[in-house]
Amino acid sequence: MDREKLGRWLREATPEERQELADAADISVGYLYQMAGGHRDNFRLRTAFRIAKKSYQMHIRKGSSLPYVTLDDLYAITNNKG
Repeated sequence: MDREKLGRWLREATPEERQELADAADISVGYLYQMAGGHRDNFRLRTAFRIAKKSYQMHIRKGSSLPYVTLDDLYAITNNKG
C-alpha cells in the first residue's frame, strides 16, 4: 500500500488526464487533490473503485508511463493513523 501513489499520479498526469480521472470517478480534480493530501479520508467505495479502475486503464493506454492507483493505495489514505 502506498499512501503517496495518488499524489504521484496527479503530479505525473497532464491536466487533461487529471480531468479524465475525476470525470470517471464523478468527482472534481480538486477533490482528487484533497484525497491525495489525506484531507478526505471518508470517500465512497464506489469513488475508490472508479479511480482504481480508470487509473489502471490509463496506465495501460499510456504504455505504463502513468502509475496506477490500487484500492489498497486508496485504503492507505483512509488509514493514515496507523
